[in-house]
Amino acid sequence: MYAYIILCDSAQADPSTGKMHMLGAGWTVIGPQIPPFSVAIFLQVPWEEAEGRHFFEVRLLDDDGKPVVPEGSPEGAPLAHKGRLQINPDSPLLLEDSARKLDVYSSFVVSVSALKIPPGRRYRWVMEIDGKEVGSRSFVVRPEVIPEENDESEQA
Repeated sequence: MYAYIILCDSAQADPSTGKMHMLGAGWTVIGPQIPPFSVAIFLQVPWEEAEGRHFFEVRLLDDDGKPVVPEGSPEGAPLAHKGRLQINPDSPLLLEDSARKLDVYSSFVVSVSALKIPPGRRYRWVMEIDGKEVGSRSFVVRPEVIPEENDESEQA
């Protein structure tokens, strides 16, 4: 399996068509204040792995590979989204025999609330399926800009 991850201002998956609708897609630098955003995930699953249920986890890691705990997180919980994934290779979308045994594609969105994490650092969203990393996307949070103080002695 392989996951391609795109960071965007907002996204919505349409399961009836398999399309993903995104706004402000493809950024890798944000902040220093981080508004709500979306993590759009596109999965490519080999036909033989599409049957059955799979466990997935999408986690935010810092540059050292440690789970990120945003300021104000309930009970100090790291930022992660977990669930079960079931991809059906016998979907009505695959009506012709010629489509059988081809990779199956699926997509979904993780919506993220405004984050309070340290600026001036690199972070990485990681997608794991059944405990195996299948994709990631890095981004950087801009450092806080400290306004320069006007030194009145230099202006005289």
